[in-house]
Amino acid sequence: MTDSTSTLVKAPQLDFKTTTIMGPKYKYVRIPMNNHASASVNIGPTSTELLEWKLPSQVYNLARSYISYNVHVPGAANHYQMTFEDTFDIAQSATFGSAGGVDLVNIQHLQNYTKIARKIATPVDDFMGNDNMSQLYRCNAPVGGNKLPFHYTGGGAGAVYDGVENYIESKYMATGSVSQSLSRYRQIPLGIIQGTLRCGS
Repeated sequence: MTDSTSTLVKAPQLDFKTTTIMGPKYKYVRIPMNNHASASVNIGPTSTELLEWKLPSQVYNLARSYISYNVHVPGAANHYQMTFEDTFDIAQSATFGSAGGVDLVNIQHLQNYTKIARKIATPVDDFMGNDNMSQLYRCNAPVGGNKLPFHYTGGGAGAVYDGVENYIESKYMATGSVSQSLSRYRQIPLGIIQGTLRCGS
């Protein structure tokens, strides 16, 4: 005995009807530094500077907040200028604390922490979509065009070595033209500080 009743099976992916979904909406607000009157601060290659922001009392998402800055390396005759492209290159430490002096987060050697922790925690899809403003982006070049700042088998001092994976390996350093200055604009999401106050997973 057979059942002649037909049944229409429709995958939910083919349902094109309009659906109202309440998603998060982010409004970015520029927060001036608390310990500097000017909107910008120049930090020299051999100097240190404390940069402090007083966060507002409203609800905000630290992982979707950004710090924007420019890195400028002056040119030198017969030399190439370089910047690191896979780390938070201007910060040696980061502290998130209360006005009463209680530190909730205090990370030393932040540039080393973000260089390692961000690579471990970043999904491949996010990595493939990153660019040089947020750092940790693919080199998009053969290994010969992606130089390492070190040698993975212990090469000598002053030597420069190629990367190990074509096109999809992380970009390690940006290099300018010989004798010319090099400038990079950064827009670093605080979410790169993985595992701290829900800034990243």
